[in-house]
Amino acid sequence: MPRLRAYAGLILLLGAASLAHAQLPRAYLTVVFPMGAKAGTTVEVTIAGANLEDVHELIFNHPEIKAEQVTREKDGKRVPVANRFRVTVAADVPPGYYDVRAVGRFGVSNPRTFVVSDFDEVIEKEPNSTREQAQPLLPEGTSRQVVVGQINGAADTDWFRVSLKKGQRILIECEAERIDSRLNPILYLFDEDGRELDFNDNHIDLDSLIDFTAPSDGTYYIQIADQVFDGSTEYFYRLRVGTFPFVEHVLPLAGKPAETLRATVFGRNLPSGRPVDAFVRGQRLEAMEVEIPVPPPPPSRLLFERFVGPASSLSDTFDFRVRSPERGTSNAVPIGFTDYPVVLASEPNNAPEEAQAVSPPVEINGTFEAINDSDWFVFEAKRGQVWWIEVVSQRMDAPTDPILIVRRARDGAVLNRSDDDNTNPAGNKFLLRNRDCAYRLAVPEDGKYQVLVRDLSASIRGDARLTYRLLIRPE
Repeated sequence: MPRLRAYAGLILLLGAASLAHAQLPRAYLTVVFPMGAKAGTTVEVTIAGANLEDVHELIFNHPEIKAEQVTREKDGKRVPVANRFRVTVAADVPPGYYDVRAVGRFGVSNPRTFVVSDFDEVIEKEPNSTREQAQPLLPEGTSRQVVVGQINGAADTDWFRVSLKKGQRILIECEAERIDSRLNPILYLFDEDGRELDFNDNHIDLDSLIDFTAPSDGTYYIQIADQVFDGSTEYFYRLRVGTFPFVEHVLPLAGKPAETLRATVFGRNLPSGRPVDAFVRGQRLEAMEVEIPVPPPPPSRLLFERFVGPASSLSDTFDFRVRSPERGTSNAVPIGFTDYPVVLASEPNNAPEEAQAVSPPVEINGTFEAINDSDWFVFEAKRGQVWWIEVVSQRMDAPTDPILIVRRARDGAVLNRSDDDNTNPAGNKFLLRNRDCAYRLAVPEDGKYQVLVRDLSASIRGDARLTYRLLIRPE
């Protein structure tokens, strides 16, 4: 009995220790404001969250971004100011998204996003909730600027104004979802008479973009609001305004590791861009030719310069930006790694009899630029071969919702029709389902086989952003 009582006491003691450990608070970081800085500058930031007692350090995943706690005078001594830090970004830190964590009494917090840019940056100044209170941007001699702000409460909106000359073109881009914000932004653009000239939401997932050319000299007004007019300190944003480059996509969408990819960049305000017959929201894009060094394959490359969502985390990619001394740095877009020859989809291939011939293993890259666009491909196969036919699109950050159909060419017999990938390899812990699709073709007989790829909403939309990678490869 004494031994039994001793065991029971030990079990109770261990249980109590386990319970105490389970209840230990965890540092949780929700807001770092402002959430970025221009390279070569110092900015004072305030952090917020839960269990941030005695936070004394901010750590970044780049060694040249450093923080020191703000102090104040008290009783003849310098004492730290809670949750306020002075962040210095070295001049040679590349523009991009970086992680920041807080270190305090309850350990190291979760990461939040801290953006480094090559733009002049200003903080939103309240009051600016009406057009009459609009904060001026792009002062004379400034071609691009970032304003960092917050939608602070329900029904709050922020207004800004810019003075433009006739024919002057600017881009207005809101970063919110991509920097861990709860804001679902809508951008509006008005003229001096209050007429709405343009609006946008969901250009890059939930984030917004307006491409505007002034029809006349004058003052133009920018309004930013939340989709459902919600708001708090966690509804922060970075508004980029000016003549900076913006990349919509790159073709080809993938390159072989450790080789040079000769590609065409499609976008806006490109430094050596030429107008092409590629459109987004009815606006003509520009194109420029580039040579992109493809890095060695993962896992040697793990840093990203863009927001990586659950679906895009499933693709091995690296990031590409257009960098221009005159116009600044563009947004980052993904480029994939491939082990196979890459060919571009070639029109006309909208019908089975126009199917583009390919030779597996192969990767085909294309876009659905026109309404009702369908891309057909045909290849020879031998009985007993097994080919994995896969469409990669949402996993490359494209808004496409692809459909894949595989059929026998001689009689049109459909072997497969697949839509969304509803598998979830990580179980219920991470939601990795996506709109891409795939099919395992066990070739039943010698002959030709046709593959159709199209967008689920092809009957109502078509633009240059609807890109895809079609892989026909060994299982």
